[in-house]
Amino acid sequence: MGTAAPRPGRAVLIVAVVGLLLGFLYLAVAAPYLSSRDEEMMLGRFPVVVSYSDSASPDELMLPFYPASEMQESFAYSVATKEGEPVVQYASASLTTADSWEKVAEYYSSELPGQPEAEEIEDESGKRYVLVVSGEEEVRTVTLRPTEEGSRIELLRATPPKKPTRRIRPRRGESVI
Repeated sequence: MGTAAPRPGRAVLIVAVVGLLLGFLYLAVAAPYLSSRDEEMMLGRFPVVVSYSDSASPDELMLPFYPASEMQESFAYSVATKEGEPVVQYASASLTTADSWEKVAEYYSSELPGQPEAEEIEDESGKRYVLVVSGEEEVRTVTLRPTEEGSRIELLRATPPKKPTRRIRPRRGESVI
């Protein structure tokens, strides 16, 4: 997998679009099950395996968990061909800490490629600080929300969808499902 490099501004838009698409896929496919499992299904005419886990690991996120934090929730899912060729991967974790967002931002800036600076975003959902790295193969974000008790940390890693390369060819008269 290629190394992600920081791209301020534009990266936030890319993350938002990828996050929305993958979030929709999560809600449509994985959320109803709420447990770790693998499921075979068809993606168009391609047989794939969807692996869903009700917890994400630092390896899946390619980000460490903040040392002085508590896990609130996390999940991960991936879609791969039956041969194991990755189609898309998504992992997310929410943590809380008593530390300030500035201290957390400093920690994650040193952990991300290119040591990006936190960008402030304020809209109807409130103020937050986002560190983003993106490349052709992945997007990683750290979103920090100041709270009365310290900070809420939202970690996300996603790969862009890739179309499987091997199509299934049913025998005459057989269903592809």
